[in-house]
Amino acid sequence: MQNKSAAYLKKNWRWKRLRRKPPTPKSKEFKEAKKKDWQTLKLWAEQGVITLLYLDESGCYPESPLSYGYGRIGQQKSISQKTRKGRRIKIMGVWEVEQKFEYALKVGTYKTENYLRFMNWQAERAMKRLFETGKPTVIIHDNASIHRTEL
Repeated sequence: MQNKSAAYLKKNWRWKRLRRKPPTPKSKEFKEAKKKDWQTLKLWAEQGVITLLYLDESGCYPESPLSYGYGRIGQQKSISQKTRKGRRIKIMGVWEVEQKFEYALKVGTYKTENYLRFMNWQAERAMKRLFETGKPTVIIHDNASIHRTEL
């Protein structure tokens, strides 16, 4: 009996690191409808009817997460770094095109409670802006899990 790996090699299979891929895309009609909604919002913002903000979050680690790299054959490649202390640094921000960028920093993971606190802060600012300018505020955000989670 052949061993498993030899059998897979015969069938053109090879053991490799798996890569993540984006989720299955939405239907073409759904995308077109969302694109038209976005274009309408952009037009209203250009005309001064609304204030349009884009929200997103990102993060980084204080140390390098790299586990692959090039090195000379026969020599071990390594990256010197301090001990793994500290946690992920996250930023959540809203951007108004060619106007301003407001953000909040956090050490650790963003959870729904943090997202709601940030959105409440933005709601207070939007209310103030509405009374000052008469323009409602629309915030566009992606479909991240913290934006959809129920408490």
